[in-house]
Amino acid sequence: MKVLYLQLPVLDFGYDYWGADHPLAGGYMAAYCLTHGMDHEPLFLPQKITSFASTLAILDEILRLDPDVVVATLYLWNIERTARLLHLLKQERPKVRLLGGGPEAAGRFGRRALGGLLDILWKGEGEVVLAKVLAELMDDPEVGVMKLRSIASSSDGLLSLHELPSPYLEGVIGLAPDRSLWVESMRGCPFRCAYCYYGKSFSKVRWFPKEWIERHVLWANEKGAQEIYFLDPSFQVLPSLEERLKEIARWNRKRVRLHTEARVEMVDSRLADLFREAGFSSIETGLQSTNNEVLKKIGRSCDTASFARGAHLLLERGVDVEIDIILGLPGDTPESFLATVEFLVGEGLSTKVNVFPLLVLPGTRLEERAKKWGVNYTKVPPYQVEATEGGMDIEAMRAAMEEAEKRLHLGLYPLHLPEFASQGEGWDLIGVVEIPPDETPEPGLPEQVLRRLAQCPVFLFREGKKGLPWEKVIHWALWQRANIPDILPFWVLELNSPFPQEELIQVLPALHDPSTYQARLWNLCPDPYLRMSSRPFVLSTCKGQEEFWMDINSTVPVIRLVREPGFWSRERDPLRNFPVLWETDSLIRPILLRELRGLFQGREEELLFTRWENTVSWAMVTGMELPLTRPRFGRIRLP
Repeated sequence: MKVLYLQLPVLDFGYDYWGADHPLAGGYMAAYCLTHGMDHEPLFLPQKITSFASTLAILDEILRLDPDVVVATLYLWNIERTARLLHLLKQERPKVRLLGGGPEAAGRFGRRALGGLLDILWKGEGEVVLAKVLAELMDDPEVGVMKLRSIASSSDGLLSLHELPSPYLEGVIGLAPDRSLWVESMRGCPFRCAYCYYGKSFSKVRWFPKEWIERHVLWANEKGAQEIYFLDPSFQVLPSLEERLKEIARWNRKRVRLHTEARVEMVDSRLADLFREAGFSSIETGLQSTNNEVLKKIGRSCDTASFARGAHLLLERGVDVEIDIILGLPGDTPESFLATVEFLVGEGLSTKVNVFPLLVLPGTRLEERAKKWGVNYTKVPPYQVEATEGGMDIEAMRAAMEEAEKRLHLGLYPLHLPEFASQGEGWDLIGVVEIPPDETPEPGLPEQVLRRLAQCPVFLFREGKKGLPWEKVIHWALWQRANIPDILPFWVLELNSPFPQEELIQVLPALHDPSTYQARLWNLCPDPYLRMSSRPFVLSTCKGQEEFWMDINSTVPVIRLVREPGFWSRERDPLRNFPVLWETDSLIRPILLRELRGLFQGREEELLFTRWENTVSWAMVTGMELPLTRPRFGRIRLP
């Protein structure tokens, strides 16, 4: 029996999360089933497909693998896309058995989106449930849904973590794409924060044996891991913490970087020394708010003096401290939220801060009390806050987010540039689709193109003899929204002559679909351009009338198109800070790229190339990181 363990990753316009595309939950379930007599063939999708491919391209890969059973892990960032994918799969493979679990199984949306499609949808740990269900399917592949659901519902007990095999040590999965090892030392959490589902999903805290941690640290050292990520929600509650840190220091012989989440209020000089000696390079910690009334409501507390002291003790020892705060908590006001920001600035702790809008997750105490606490939120993923009783509505939260960005000197919502670089032959996915300028066929892509499309493709339009392509862009955007709604497209218009800016502005509404997950997720972004569900760009040689192109850039970002070296030699160029696309089929000599390093200092990602090999050379010159698992992207021109 072939079982596909499916977990679609977090996505954005820049493929930024490629390193975290790691099906650990599926690995746990597969390892448990294999070591408990369920002799099956576990399948995992290639990471270059899950991280970079469109839904239809992923479907094509699943059809090639031809599994008998699909086990889907459901999170708020992937449930809608997973539902679409499994619906398409069921249409082409009616006999495939579909199973699912994960945090989204606890909510009404998950049951509504997938309850009628999946044979079973369970919440809580999946190892024991899946083993019993697979045993039944192996005995009788045609077993009825009701019997499977009965088996699943009778398997709610928590397993002993001493019985749990490691997916790494059993050879089921390897390191994450960024060569990190993810390992738990506990399941459950002693805290009961109102907004968090993790602590509520387990009735008690359970600890993995010491030998489990030892074997994983030694394995990571042996395999050349770049980092070990302890996934615990509160690492500081580990029993005998000081002794455990000393042991980790002994096991971590090659000084692999360590990372975890912990409350820093309890860190003193002794603990800070031990964290450093064990190899911890970073710790993420949740401050959330400095407003005591807000904290009391959500089941937290914080001594800000202890927090600042613990954070500085770690920083003084070279351990980075990444601090999380939340916008839109019950009872929060714009003033109290910005007071939290100002506390971090005043304490010199504003270098690495994550600002998260409140998410009202299914099954949490916050969801149960949201109405009582005056919290309004979207009832579909990501369940993001829209208003609070403290006087925060969407516009007020956008303004607060913008002010937080200024005070923290952070770009909380980054602008991603389109990926133009392609490879000539043997490519895996189509990254750029050129639309012919003058011919006006009906919008749409052949099936063989749809099945190889990247998740963030560039649709490139050029002005032709018949004028500017406004109408064509609108028709294509409407076609995309109706037929492939879950891609994240870049609409790039090559326009080299000045045009009425109003015409460009009139196109933008057609390029935005407010019903998408991306649009809902970034709804509190202060910049209306970045709130769009797609990314329109103007590509231009920008010859003459610099003021015109700067004006256009204030509405839609402009990328400067060059085709020969020397573009960087002009002094006092008002457009020198525009991103640049160097369009050439030739290999660029490294000496030329080294000349450009100073011009693009601090914004290396803003020099783009049409040939992938030049992108690689530029990365080598600048030290810019490229995805290790990036597929070969191709470029096609429609007839």
